[in-house]
Amino acid sequence: TVTIAEIPDPMQYDKLSLEAAELISRTVYEGGELPEVILDGIEQDITTTVVAIDNTAKIIGAATFWLYGSNIYIGEIGVDVNAQNRGIGHQIVNRIEDLAIRQGAKAVRLTSGSTSTEGFWEHLGYSDDGEYFSKHLSRQ
Repeated sequence: TVTIAEIPDPMQYDKLSLEAAELISRTVYEGGELPEVILDGIEQDITTTVVAIDNTAKIIGAATFWLYGSNIYIGEIGVDVNAQNRGIGHQIVNRIEDLAIRQGAKAVRLTSGSTSTEGFWEHLGYSDDGEYFSKHLSRQ
């Protein structure tokens, strides 16, 4: 069983935020350090982190995002190598999209990515708008 939850104030949840940042560092940056923009966002409390937690309380997926104007921007998303291809990334993105709709956002945009993940995003309804991979949200 996987639980998807948001950490609305990373500064109040230091241990979880650190674990999420470490997971993103391992999976997205292959063990390198997180870019300053992500670290600054966590420190300045402008980002929200969504985590996937398995039944042993281990974080196996995480993403950072923030609201800017009428859009939600996903900074980074990562899923533990041993947990990939189980729909966890999809569940994380779904939670972000649900939160975006509740916050009145019109679209979700990716601030980073690689050509190796384009298929994942396209499968979720995202497309290249010339500047970002993005998805326009519809109210239901």
